[in-house]
Amino acid sequence: MVTPKRPTSYVEQTHLNEEKAIAAEDAGRTVVPAAPMKITFEFTADCNIHCFFCECEFIRNQFRAKGIHKFAMDETHFRAMAETAFPYVSLVTPSGVGEILTYEHFDLMLDYGERFAVQFEIFTNGMLLRGPRVERMMPLLYRLAISFDGATKETFDHIRTGAKFETVVENLRYVRDLRRDMGLQKDLRLGFSVTLMRENIEELPGIIEWAHEFEIGEVKASHLIVFTQEIRKSSLFEHKELANEWITKAKERAADLGVFLEAPELFPLSENENSIVGQDKKNSMSALASKTFALPPVESPAPTWAKEKGRLWCRFAWREVYISYEGDVSPCDHQNRPVVGNVFRDNWEDIWNGEEYQELRKGLHSGHPQSYCASCAILAEFGLVKYQEAGYMFENKYQV
Repeated sequence: MVTPKRPTSYVEQTHLNEEKAIAAEDAGRTVVPAAPMKITFEFTADCNIHCFFCECEFIRNQFRAKGIHKFAMDETHFRAMAETAFPYVSLVTPSGVGEILTYEHFDLMLDYGERFAVQFEIFTNGMLLRGPRVERMMPLLYRLAISFDGATKETFDHIRTGAKFETVVENLRYVRDLRRDMGLQKDLRLGFSVTLMRENIEELPGIIEWAHEFEIGEVKASHLIVFTQEIRKSSLFEHKELANEWITKAKERAADLGVFLEAPELFPLSENENSIVGQDKKNSMSALASKTFALPPVESPAPTWAKEKGRLWCRFAWREVYISYEGDVSPCDHQNRPVVGNVFRDNWEDIWNGEEYQELRKGLHSGHPQSYCASCAILAEFGLVKYQEAGYMFENKYQV
């Protein structure tokens, strides 16, 4: 990675890196003379549950059929990643779809976090959220997000195969009380991650109520990505009016309870309803920050040029990167993302400021995005591009 002049502390070093990255973004430059502010490292793709809709479950099954049963970065590669990136990066998300609390080098990861003053953003299914390991990680966290896909045991246990509703609820109570006892209410963000589908859309207001009970400040909901024909019926693309109805009700309930809900834009039910695309939309995290906490640079509002007609901004292009446990680098975690290099084989500068990345940034800034951006589900749910099935439907990708 880019190696700036070494300051007196890692905190100062990351702040200098943030300034350079934001300056490049503000100017709409295609070259970023700084390390990413946030890296999602897929240190592990292993998981202790088996959700029926999860792409990684299908991938793992393919590898298991070939006799491969471990899906995690080994210690040598992990140390190389941590020692290279942690001194500069502001925020580390140590898993994409795997359960990070199953990672055999989790404690070593915390060692590196303490050494380099890194904050972590942990996504978890909640089944292992208990004990000394959790107590140790709490002060190192910027955000702890728990997957919570149902307001009732019946729905939750059906969607999150292998998880137990009562166990996750009890662990949420434990984390809520632990955060209070450690005085971390203002420093540690608690969130729910919700995958919306036909099975749970009518329970979204109930999920908001659970969030309120456990002092969960933010609920981020997104639509199901379809990977097999068998689960297309679960997609809300097949139930658009119902989705719009219950997302609206959930927004009302969230407003009543003071819970921040980041939910997808409503589906347009006619051609005349596509006008949302291109409108000036508030940065969602900025809206939350105005009520509860100060934003770090990696989640700061969009640059001023993003408000100009025809331009399209995405935080991933200038601020973040995704690295798989095999070392593959992608700009983001969307399904259509390209692989732009491999950190175990390629020079970092040739990846981060290589041709593919420069074309990505140029396309967004000019209003002529790459095809994978134009159909992106993430941008669609923020109302920045139109909903397209190409961003959600990969129903022939795996056979079951």
